[in-house]
Amino acid sequence: MILAYLSFGPVIPAASQDVAEMDSRGCPIYTQYSTEPHGDRSSGPLGLPFMRPEERCRTFNSTAVEVSLHLVCCVVMLIG
Repeated sequence: MILAYLSFGPVIPAASQDVAEMDSRGCPIYTQYSTEPHGDRSSGPLGLPFMRPEERCRTFNSTAVEVSLHLVCCVVMLIG
């Protein structure tokens, strides 16, 4: 059942190539990456930008965090 919540598909922020400084893996330095909005803004009333780096560039991965994010998104979509 939990695995059903993890089927987000690949996420590739649109502006990841725009960041000047990259690490040895070719990933943006997050302290710089996080200062600018990336990708399309959400369709909700706040128009939030996507701020997560590509999955391969994340330095911390947690199934519990991914499930929680998915559940929060679902609830926000139902409420909004």
